[in-house]
Amino acid sequence: MNTLSLAWRSLRNRRSTALLTISAIAISVALLLGVEKMRTAAREGFANTVSGVDLIVGARSGQLNLLLYSVFRVGDATANVSWDSYQKIARHPDVAWTIPISLGDSHRGFRVMGTNDSYFEHYRYAGDRRMNFTVGKPFDDLYDAVIGADVARQLGYQLGDPIVIAHGVGNVSFAKHDDKPFRIAGILAKTGTPIDRTVHVSLEAITAIHLDWQSGARARPGAQVRGVADDDTGREKVELDTTGGVPGVGTAIDLEDHRDGSAGATEFVGYFGDEAALAFVTEGDSDIGDQLARKRDE
Repeated sequence: MNTLSLAWRSLRNRRSTALLTISAIAISVALLLGVEKMRTAAREGFANTVSGVDLIVGARSGQLNLLLYSVFRVGDATANVSWDSYQKIARHPDVAWTIPISLGDSHRGFRVMGTNDSYFEHYRYAGDRRMNFTVGKPFDDLYDAVIGADVARQLGYQLGDPIVIAHGVGNVSFAKHDDKPFRIAGILAKTGTPIDRTVHVSLEAITAIHLDWQSGARARPGAQVRGVADDDTGREKVELDTTGGVPGVGTAIDLEDHRDGSAGATEFVGYFGDEAALAFVTEGDSDIGDQLARKRDE
């Protein structure tokens, strides 16, 4: 009797134990491969959502929360950053460009994001792809809005249609800014990212719709806004007065760490008022100054 025959007879006598062992090994391998597949898909999904950005800076928060609501539009901001704080970051000599964003409003379940022209100029996804317009152009007037492809498709919107923004991020809201309707100025091409489900307006518009607004919390004394009539168009334009604010601590996320599969975050001291702002920063690492220098040395 050779060794193989003896082994086969042993397995037949212990067939139940052998089957259980084989099943356990198969399940373990399947789980291992599944987790690795999910990890790879998550990394690729993140890289396809935002590219060419080295740092996300926001007010005090957990790094995961900051990443989710700023990039993937999941969750809510826990604190605000003043415009002065954003400008200090933007003026840093080691920062090539920044994109400010403001979140907190919605339109029929879709997130509304306030930003400026830098968003359309610098934002990249899926490597080095930039956003393109199916029709229209970036917002030019105070109450212009640029919507993503899914917003236009699901709600049947076309260029020039009016929309009303609501306070908060729920699918149903009873606090609408219907006294200041927006007009669709552009519709973005499909990207396969959260951009498709976002309504984009200007930062000045975010401030304008909250002027004299009584349905929610009032602004603290640290940051005040003034509405001024535009002599040429007769429409309202906005000036921000954000000289106030209170000392706070913010969170910065190094996106290179996340692309490499690890996670890194640090905190920086700033002055945060009431104008919600968050910056995508390039040519940077975390802790603005120190880590920018460290990244440059690397």
